[in-house]
Amino acid sequence: MNLSRVVGHTHLHWGQSRHPPDARSKESPAVKKPFSRRSSRLIALVAVPLVAVTSISVASATSWRSSTHSTAQTATHVISDPSTLRVRQQAGGGVFYDAKTRKVFVPRGADYIRVAQNALHSTFVNYNGREASAAMAKMHAEGYNVIRVYLPYYAIASPSSRTLNPTVIANVANFLRRAQAAQVKVLLTSDGLPSSPAWSPTPLAQSVDPNSNVFNPSELSLAEIQIQDLFTGLAKDRAPLGALFGYELQNEQDFAYSLMPFEVPATKTVTVSALTTAGVGAPSTFTINPDGTTTLLKAASSGKVPAVGHVTPTYRADEAYVGWTKPATTAKVTGYRVTVSFSSAYTAMHTGSQVCAEPRRNLVKTVRTTHIFLTGLGMPYLCSIKTTDGRTYSLAAKNHRTQNAATVTQMESQNLLYWQNSLANFTHRLVPHLLLCLGTFPPMGATLGVTSLPQVDLSKASKVDFVDMHFYPSYGGSVKGHPTLQQNFAAQVRDLSMKPSQITKPVVMAEFGVWKPSPGAPGKWVVPNAAAAAKELQQWQTISCSVLGLHVDGWMVWTWDTSLKEKTPGSWAMTDGGGAIARALSPKFRPNACRA
Repeated sequence: MNLSRVVGHTHLHWGQSRHPPDARSKESPAVKKPFSRRSSRLIALVAVPLVAVTSISVASATSWRSSTHSTAQTATHVISDPSTLRVRQQAGGGVFYDAKTRKVFVPRGADYIRVAQNALHSTFVNYNGREASAAMAKMHAEGYNVIRVYLPYYAIASPSSRTLNPTVIANVANFLRRAQAAQVKVLLTSDGLPSSPAWSPTPLAQSVDPNSNVFNPSELSLAEIQIQDLFTGLAKDRAPLGALFGYELQNEQDFAYSLMPFEVPATKTVTVSALTTAGVGAPSTFTINPDGTTTLLKAASSGKVPAVGHVTPTYRADEAYVGWTKPATTAKVTGYRVTVSFSSAYTAMHTGSQVCAEPRRNLVKTVRTTHIFLTGLGMPYLCSIKTTDGRTYSLAAKNHRTQNAATVTQMESQNLLYWQNSLANFTHRLVPHLLLCLGTFPPMGATLGVTSLPQVDLSKASKVDFVDMHFYPSYGGSVKGHPTLQQNFAAQVRDLSMKPSQITKPVVMAEFGVWKPSPGAPGKWVVPNAAAAAKELQQWQTISCSVLGLHVDGWMVWTWDTSLKEKTPGSWAMTDGGGAIARALSPKFRPNACRA
């Protein structure tokens, strides 16, 4: 689950000079909390102090001048990986097995999440090894064998150099040692590139975002450096890599249409004025910032008619809802004029491509109500883009997402495949037997202005070993005519846009859960108590074993013990209600997850 979305940019002529010296240290105290946070639409570049840094060179500096990704970045040496876990492909979803014992391995466990007050993953920032050991001991006692954890993108790197934070690496190594002692395998998940300024891609726009992950060759090169430094650092810290179940290249990779290249970062200025028998009222103005936040400006006070009062804007993707109250005037109000103007500091210098815009620069609407729903705010955008796969895609159309739907889908799918295969090839050269996966979700699970392409990850052309598909009951439950859990799950499988028989690699649900009563939780999908949550999740797990020919082969509940004090709104944790969910899904009491 994305606790907060990363946002940013993508584009042409991405020259990037790379200097990847590595920094390591022995185990050290917990990393300090970051001083900044990112909103749901913007990454804050956070400085996290390094402790006892010792620099070692991992790879020679390489200059990237081509607009396409180069294969010049290669692992300097192969890292020993004692893991014996492998995958066996079969129609409807593959299975895992141990190459040494030849026994089937069924991953069952939970997400172990610690959350900072700014809603960022902080398991390895405010790290508590003893607490982690206690949690894994309880999991093992119930028969669970896998635990999923996140790398903290905002704290994993040095703020001033392209190196990884040795304290975070030491904490991960310590966690792997504790997991090995508890006989629990670890799924280590990346949440994106480091947000340190030294890791900024070229060209720099909003910051790092899901589109840029895939479209920007510079970010692919940076991701390879991050992977190499991560596993080189873990090996240097003598981390037991055999404790890994696998490495997740990215959690919930998706595409956001409010970002580059579909929208160039632009400021929208919205002005609301009353139309009265005494004339036009003074303007009340606010701005929608490039990161999606809104800033209210002081209403003008001059003029015969005062400004409207109590303006409340809400912005999502390329749409905005604006409400206000009637101005304090005795004149008869006949309507309200709403004007939207656009401005952007981004040019071809920043994007490497021509910036297009709709012919009409301002939107002007007149309404009689004291509210308005504005659409079509996602402009300007890029006329064309040369992406990671070396191709140039034309997006020159007023409504490019609909008029150029085939081009957009091709650009997304081709680059998503190129990106994940490049990272898979690179990582397998570095750590040959490490299982790799990619996190995704059915398209109906996407929020407004976001989409996913799980069919690319699930395809035989993809080189990831398995797919982490996040099926949540609340996704398919919103589909009209699918009221039962069985019909709900079937709707999500159909939404994958491919026949289950075409899926041959293992599919795991490394996230699934249900909402707990809490501020902000969607009321329609809230489950009242832990016992009811346990019953629903047990049913959901059993159903997932065979849905329209798809067979899920692993499960991790969101989450093991995250509390509402850490994350609100929240889901029912496995330890809630005296461990009701942990017992209901326990491999100790239910060896076969496919039987109730």
